[in-house]
Amino acid sequence: MEDDREVLLGLRMLLGLTGDIAIAGDTSDGDSALQMARDFQPDVVLLDLRPPGAQGLRACALLSEAGFAVVILGYQDEPNLRTRSLAAGAAAFVSKQDSTDALVAAIRQAHRQPA
Repeated sequence: MEDDREVLLGLRMLLGLTGDIAIAGDTSDGDSALQMARDFQPDVVLLDLRPPGAQGLRACALLSEAGFAVVILGYQDEPNLRTRSLAAGAAAFVSKQDSTDALVAAIRQAHRQPA
């Protein structure tokens, strides 16, 4: 089992190195994510589906309905989870096994998509 805090710190560091992506905040649950998104008004919300299931997909749907671009970060690239994430309103799905470049590209693409 990975240490979620270390993964978050690693993501913050890697995304901070891009020069054009800034981290507005982080939280550990879907309900807080929606409130933080409303407070900070980010261009893109990166949502970790951990564990993959209804709460994360529910948060994705609520964020999407509220007008936020959502990129899902999933544990692995399961076609069913990818399909369910996109159906819930995600702009993109990226697996934790994908490269950092793939994650950055998905975030940038989600930012360019019209709301």
